[in-house]
Amino acid sequence: MIQRIQSVFMFFSIVVSILLFFFPAVSFVNLNETIIVSCNPFATIEKMNSTFYIVAILNLFLLTSLVYALFSFKKRKIQIQFNSYSIICTLLLIACFVGLPFLNSAEYTKQINWLFYLLPISVISLFLSIKFIKKDEELVRSADRIR
Repeated sequence: MIQRIQSVFMFFSIVVSILLFFFPAVSFVNLNETIIVSCNPFATIEKMNSTFYIVAILNLFLLTSLVYALFSFKKRKIQIQFNSYSIICTLLLIACFVGLPFLNSAEYTKQINWLFYLLPISVISLFLSIKFIKKDEELVRSADRIR
């Protein structure tokens, strides 16, 4: 399962998704307060709104689809499909982090943490895993034709 290169790319995305549960990706700083945006729904956040829960649900869906895709290594078409869902979820997470409602407020300054920069790298790794899964599928089809 991990011996294939696409599994390594998916495993990297799983690690990024797990890290999102423990570390904040974006913080909003005011003169008197700091609002930390985290994917952990159990974190103590003073100003919670529906966006925090949407981010947590998106990250949970991302994590489950990646784990399912990683363990369904014999079903390459399903793996491609779930990796596509994971790319969409990651792009939605990036959009939620960038377009949070606090962005419109002039009194908050946005601080992007190191974990946010891993999300686009995760999207690239998922694209690469889809590429290598398709390559494996073509290899299996060509081996079936030779027989």
